[in-house]
Amino acid sequence: MSSRYPGGLITAADNTPSTSSSTGVWKLEEAALFTNQSKWQIPIVPRMLFNMGDIGGGTVINTIETVLATTTGNATDFGDLTVARKGGAAASSTTRSVVAGGNNGSRFNTIDFNTFASAGNATDFGDLTSARVFLMGGHSSNTRALFGGGSIASSPFVTAAVDYITIASAGDGADFGDHHNSTNPPTSGAMTGSSTRAVMGGGDTSDNQDEDQLSYFTISSLGNGTDFGNLGAARTVLTGASSSTRAVYGYGYYAGNYSDVLEYITIASTGNSTDFGDQTSQIDTAGGEGGGTRGLYAGGGNNLGALVASIDFITIASTGNASDFGDMTSARRYVETSSSAHGGNT
Repeated sequence: MSSRYPGGLITAADNTPSTSSSTGVWKLEEAALFTNQSKWQIPIVPRMLFNMGDIGGGTVINTIETVLATTTGNATDFGDLTVARKGGAAASSTTRSVVAGGNNGSRFNTIDFNTFASAGNATDFGDLTSARVFLMGGHSSNTRALFGGGSIASSPFVTAAVDYITIASAGDGADFGDHHNSTNPPTSGAMTGSSTRAVMGGGDTSDNQDEDQLSYFTISSLGNGTDFGNLGAARTVLTGASSSTRAVYGYGYYAGNYSDVLEYITIASTGNSTDFGDQTSQIDTAGGEGGGTRGLYAGGGNNLGALVASIDFITIASTGNASDFGDMTSARRYVETSSSAHGGNT
């Protein structure tokens, strides 16, 4: 880290911010670091992006919308992805959002990126190791993003493979490891976690069985997933959001029913999930992500057969029911959500 010197006097001592002063010019990464150390008096406002989706009638979109996680209200336009699709996965650093995979009549291996600070269209980042849809989600530390599993075009038609990228450097995905259930891996699950650990859960196996398994990966170390525990009920097309310590899984579809159940895990400790509360309605195929102290869940399809534009939020540290946050500009499902301040970015 480069030195910062206060005023016009050059000294040998670094100038670090405090709760009363942050004289100098600072990078966003430095602001995030000092915020985590309680040395930054101006908190970073987490920005959320809602990427892609299916708006019904066979139409998928490349739309990106945004909200600030600390302020309830409706989403506004941010830009467009390079190609319209649904059923991909998203991850992010404090400065960059990356979106991978998906489907629009055929599967994509495309990875796009946006810069949170600048509204605008996405730019090509590279490609996944294989084209896939209905991934097991994406999660990241502030430097490395993981994209898990998914449906592929050729036999065995599902993959246990987890890809990774270095978020700051455009390029193709590389092999990280496999889901711990590599013989019958699920698709359409959710991945969330902390800066050191990604926890993948739920989904639907190739023999059409809803999954309750949770599997974790240490983000800094290539390798296969390890058993973490189980969700309270097997479900697919669920989503998740996290702080640095707690992950909360929501929505989904199980045993012929749409779910409004929220359940949480303590990321650093293996074990089964615990009841957190309920969403505002029963929905599947939504998108979710942590935004600082809050978790946001957007879009999906409800138990009445309709697509929704609604956004729910929770306070991750406090168990309880979700509350209404606002709406996206259009109803859609298979939304992929990224955040400048999810659990892996703190």
